[in-house]
Amino acid sequence: MVMKGTVLVVALEEDFRSGIKAHLHKRGYRVLGAADQAEAVGLLDRSGVDVVVWHCLPGDGCGWILMDHVRTLSPAPPVILLVSKGQVQHGIEGMKRGAFDDLLIPFAWENLEEKVEAAMEAGRKAGKKGRSLRPWEEDLTGAGVPAGTGEFQTMEEQEKGQDQRGKR
Repeated sequence: MVMKGTVLVVALEEDFRSGIKAHLHKRGYRVLGAADQAEAVGLLDRSGVDVVVWHCLPGDGCGWILMDHVRTLSPAPPVILLVSKGQVQHGIEGMKRGAFDDLLIPFAWENLEEKVEAAMEAGRKAGKKGRSLRPWEEDLTGAGVPAGTGEFQTMEEQEKGQDQRGKR
């Protein structure tokens, strides 16, 4: 069987991680697993990872080391955040830091598969262009927010900032 690509599943809970790995493997993906961000960073540096699926937890200990590391890679593998109910703010922060997409837990397997396939395709396109998935802010908002700012700005906010600079 030809593998569709490599997915890194990062989740502290072994049963949860193993279940996702088994499901994606059955769907034709090569799947690696990591219990935490530090282990994931090591795998990213040693293995060709196409997509990261990360169950981001506020108590993961390392903050946003994984997202910060992914942004340094070129091409950067897209990251899909798995967000627990009640932790939506954590998902929003991950999106601000450049995550490709998020998925609320509990989820349907089909939804995870669709997101992984979309992330694989986005990663392939970025790789063909020889660039990272950054600048994600510009790609998603069309507002021309410089890559790496970690801030969302609407067109109104940008225009207001330009007007303020012009008055000085």
